[in-house]
Amino acid sequence: HMVHSSIPIMNDDALDASTGRQPGRGLDELLHVVYLSRAAAGTDPEKWLPELERNARARNDAAQIRGVLAYCRGWFLQWLEGPAAAVVETMGRIAVDKRHRDVQVIYEASGPQQLNSPWSLIRVARVDDAETLESRVRSLATAFMRLERPSPANIGDTSA
Repeated sequence: HMVHSSIPIMNDDALDASTGRQPGRGLDELLHVVYLSRAAAGTDPEKWLPELERNARARNDAAQIRGVLAYCRGWFLQWLEGPAAAVVETMGRIAVDKRHRDVQVIYEASGPQQLNSPWSLIRVARVDDAETLESRVRSLATAFMRLERPSPANIGDTSA
């Protein structure tokens, strides 16, 4: 008989030290994580986004992480995919970054590569008032959580 065990994706201990992958994960499978967060109070993301973009692109390229970070008036939604160990390490850094708050992982799974370009930043232009924008972002996050196989294309869709 076979013994089945569940492996928590965001746990470094679950990774095979020699490959940086979870046991049983196919060679073409990457860890996908999508999170939502807000700019920290009293910060102006427009001032530090260019530096964040440069640093994140260099660091993520070196770690073989692809991703898309959508920014809209104080809100961040990011899709990351790459080798599990690298994504776990990146999420650890993101979780303690003081430039944003309320980090909420809304999707996490392993699967094949979905992004064909390096990490990038997109700015989503919305003119909604703050309450309407928050409602749209929350609706998008809820819709994302319900998708069986979300795709990075859903990230910039604030029409929800």
